[in-house]
Amino acid sequence: MSDSIFSTFKNLKGNPRACVYTEPLWGLSMNLCMPYLSVYMMMLGLSDTRIGFIVTINFISQIIFSFFSGPLTDKMGRKKATAVFDIIGWCIPALIWWRAENFWFFLVAAVINGSNGVTANSWTCLLIEDADKKQTTGIFSLVMACGQLSAIFAPITAVLISRLTLVPAIRILFLNAFILMAVKVVILYAISKETKIGKLRLVESKGKNIFQLAGGYG
Repeated sequence: MSDSIFSTFKNLKGNPRACVYTEPLWGLSMNLCMPYLSVYMMMLGLSDTRIGFIVTINFISQIIFSFFSGPLTDKMGRKKATAVFDIIGWCIPALIWWRAENFWFFLVAAVINGSNGVTANSWTCLLIEDADKKQTTGIFSLVMACGQLSAIFAPITAVLISRLTLVPAIRILFLNAFILMAVKVVILYAISKETKIGKLRLVESKGKNIFQLAGGYG
């Protein structure tokens, strides 16, 4: 019982607790609207070709940002990088999607949203670097469970669409996504702290730019 997921949840401390406890806000924001993004674009008049192009641009953007995610995370610190790129990669695109009218809105949002490749790295470092190694499996199980909490609230999306039609409903959900993600960023930044490895890498990367740090991959 001491190794159960419930025991892990109860005994979380520090950054793991901050990351796990705030993770449901991601599921209750982005997971409610992102599955409908392609249909949303189609309803606003985008062709299949343009939707495919936007998806490709988003994928390329993620690859580029992911390549520099290590240097950026080391240079900025895990805590700061997570906050900054959660805002850039999720909050700003959510506002753009909320007010989107044509192809160009979605193209800009796709490029910016690709920066979440940095957060995928920095947030994981923040989550696990100072964690008790015995809790690692339980922590990742909790993260997966928190991310799926949105399934409980999926009927809300269905009700909104049935009553308002798809476009107005998805606009409301993207506004909700912006608000909840902003709340998540503020809370996580307030209750987390830089990891021990993060502090060490901040010192080691001082005076080096991200291209020099990326050069170390070789």
